[in-house]
Amino acid sequence: MQDMSRFIFEKVSAAFNDEVTVKLKNQCITGVLIAFTPGNAEMNETFIIKWHLVPTHERYTFGRGALGSTGITFLQSEIESIFFKEDNFYLHLI
Repeated sequence: MQDMSRFIFEKVSAAFNDEVTVKLKNQCITGVLIAFTPGNAEMNETFIIKWHLVPTHERYTFGRGALGSTGITFLQSEIESIFFKEDNFYLHLI
């Protein structure tokens, strides 16, 4: 399977409205991608191996709330599809 993590990273980084809806294998979540874990090319990993998504209204919390972590962290390989709200672009990965 082709690594689309760089495409997702570049699209989100350039977006004015960076809200996305991500469909994972077990759930569908909407929010903003605020952090990521880069992969290691020498170990044949994807450009980004993990993402952290928080609800849109928590975009400036850096994933931390009064009661601990907010949002969800997931692997690039868990993404089935992603919808970019800014331009209604839908990317099907699996």
